[in-house]
Amino acid sequence: MMTRRMLLALVGLACMGCIDTPREKPLARVPSLYKRIGGAVGIQRISDAAVVELLVSDNVTREMKERYAGAQRAAEQKKLTTALTVFVVEGVPLGLRPDAEGVAMQVAIKRALRACKIAQRDEGELLKALEPPPA
Repeated sequence: MMTRRMLLALVGLACMGCIDTPREKPLARVPSLYKRIGGAVGIQRISDAAVVELLVSDNVTREMKERYAGAQRAAEQKKLTTALTVFVVEGVPLGLRPDAEGVAMQVAIKRALRACKIAQRDEGELLKALEPPPA
């Protein structure tokens, strides 16, 4: 008799485990910064706009304008696009120097972000790329 009661108790406990309990909703995934700004196309658009900003700015040295307007434009733009991609994907700051060219590039990128209508939250994250690397 005791065995029968124990068996019924065990079966009852086992069945209780089958009862569907409410589950918590999984957290919504936030798309990565890379996806939010449009991936490689979005980064290229920002890079293009930054180069245009450099070329029209009065605060850029003649040498820098010549590099970005002349035969070196493709190479210089590729460097900028690569640096922006590395930041967006890996979080590595651009490491801009605090000289006139570095400051001109910072201003150009800030203007490019606004010209490309990057969301304010994403712009804030992208501006972290302009911060000096940790010492």
